[in-house]
Formats: sequence, structure tokens, C-alpha cells
Amino acid sequence: MALVRIQVPITTTGSAGSAAGTDSRAVTDGTARLIAVDLDYHPSAPAGTTDVTITSNGKAILTVTNSATDKTYYPRVPVQTAAGADIASRLEEAPIVLKDITVAVAQSNALAPAVTATFILEV
Repeated sequence: MALVRIQVPITTTGSAGSAAGTDSRAVTDGTARLIAVDLDYHPSAPAGTTDVTITSNGKAILTVTNSATDKTYYPRVPVQTAAGADIASRLEEAPIVLKDITVAVAQSNALAPAVTATFILEV
């Protein structure tokens, strides 16, 4: 297993406080385990409204709302019962990311880039 770093800069277009943008990156070899994601916001991104949503194959991995604070996140998924119900008090290892990672930014200002997401993946 090796660690790979993927950067996804998101440029947003539109009006101040409602600009949006989306971008995707392919995952090396098609599958990887997400170890961490660092969100680096533009200094002019509005902290009171900027939302970032990270998905893979249509499934949410991380959602950060109303923030413009640079931070590193370590997304995890809950353990499930045999019936598929989440056990809230127990978290599993990092989620597996398949094929691609999509980053969407909403309610920001028109910025290039508004947010840069840097992913550390185990492939």
C-alpha cells in the first residue's frame, strides 16, 4: 500500500454569497481508502455561507457547512448492525473511495479557487 496525494481546486462562479462550482478527480487504480482531506479556503470565501460537499459514486463522504476555516478532516463511517442500521457510538476505518472524488462548493463568492481540497489516499 502506498499513499497518494490528489489536489482538487474548485473555482466558483456567480454572485457573492451564492457562487458555486464542482470538480472531480479520478482515483489511481480505481479504488482507494481515504485517509484525510485538507480544505484550504480562499481568504475572501465567506465564512457564514460557504458549503463544501465531498462525494464518491454519489455517496456523501464529508459535508462542511457555513465555514471558511482551513482544516484537515479524517472522515470515518459508522459500524453497522447485520440489519444495516448505523451504530452511532462506533466508527469504522476510513471510507473506501471508488473511481472518483467530487468536490462541490456552494454559497461562496466568485473565486479562483474558492477552496482547494487535498486528499491523502491509500492505494
